[in-house]
Amino acid sequence: MNNGYFKDILSRLERRDDCFVGHFSGYLLESVFQPIFSLFHCRTGGAEALVRGIAPDGRRVSAMEVLALPGQNGGERVFLDRLLRALHLANLSLRRKEKQWLFLNLDPYAAVAGREYGSFFEEILSHFSVLPSQVVVEILESGIDDEKSLSEAGAYYRQIGCLLAVDDFGAGHSNFDRIWSFKPDLVKVDRSMIQGAAENKRIRRLLPGIVSLLRESGALVVLEGVETETEARVVFETEADFVQGFYFARPSSVFSGVTPMSEKRIDESLLSVLRKDKSEESILKIGESLLSFSKKMITKNVEDDVRSTFNDLGIIRFYMLDRQGFQRGETVTLRDVKNFCDSRFDPVQDAKGANWARRGYFQSAINNKGVIQISPPYLSLTGAHLCRTVSIAVEGSSDVVVFCVDVDWSDASC
Repeated sequence: MNNGYFKDILSRLERRDDCFVGHFSGYLLESVFQPIFSLFHCRTGGAEALVRGIAPDGRRVSAMEVLALPGQNGGERVFLDRLLRALHLANLSLRRKEKQWLFLNLDPYAAVAGREYGSFFEEILSHFSVLPSQVVVEILESGIDDEKSLSEAGAYYRQIGCLLAVDDFGAGHSNFDRIWSFKPDLVKVDRSMIQGAAENKRIRRLLPGIVSLLRESGALVVLEGVETETEARVVFETEADFVQGFYFARPSSVFSGVTPMSEKRIDESLLSVLRKDKSEESILKIGESLLSFSKKMITKNVEDDVRSTFNDLGIIRFYMLDRQGFQRGETVTLRDVKNFCDSRFDPVQDAKGANWARRGYFQSAINNKGVIQISPPYLSLTGAHLCRTVSIAVEGSSDVVVFCVDVDWSDASC
């Protein structure tokens, strides 16, 4: 790279007693580091470097004000981005070496236009004796419209040995297409999704699936911006790998070593998740009743047997499947479907002869005969309402029978 450019970056750094600070447009720049915890190790895996500033008039200013200083000047924007990365690496170099990641944000513009100003990152890593494998480069993929430029930026950092993270997934126009093509090592899910899940039951039901899909794509998942106990409970309901947010730790001026997660935070969050609410207790009671029902000798009048067993438990329907998943006989409906089923879906409400072999509740029952299975919430095809299915497979005299009951799981009921 241009030696003058490199020296200019370093000249903006000032070593003080226990840290480095930076200088840009009259502002004093400081590093702070927010811990990122592994939910499975219950300790930090690293920290995200953030910037705080002091204006020429002495005011403390936010990162947003600092990042807005270059305005539309492309060269100044690249320079500030590189200065901030140099500042954070300089502060990291003052601490003893531990197996902790440093998460560094990359300005989307600098990711695309940086090559016009010469190479930089390898040299600054070498200067401060930081291994590339210790650095996670966060790219706000929604800020880069050009697929080729995004791929080239990722390829560069991957080639020198850094890890790649997509930042703020779920905000703006982030989408899975970018995840498939960019193939990040980590995906940071935006706070808006966690906050939404804490406030909206539908989003809360979807979030674990979104996390699972991201993990199946080959990425580790960080849920960021967790600030309340309710949001922490949402986190522990998913299989997310890492968590970041004020609820677990606030930013510190020091990049600390391996730090255990607060036992108080683990207890509060985990116990809240494990504590069964009223709706869960209700569905477990239904499971116990279905287990008892499956052990009885079914009479010719199945409907009477079903009503006498389940009428007071609030289930929607009862039906039986054979070992191939075909429905045997009519569905026994125990509630007035007009109250919660969408009449526009009347053409698919009659399920006699339907085959449910692809449903998870059937497959898990067949694979675990004699054991009650409870499905996750899903949209019922026979009425377009949200439900959960409780099922059990038992060996009959001539065939396997899978007993199923559907439980209303709409927002109003749960």
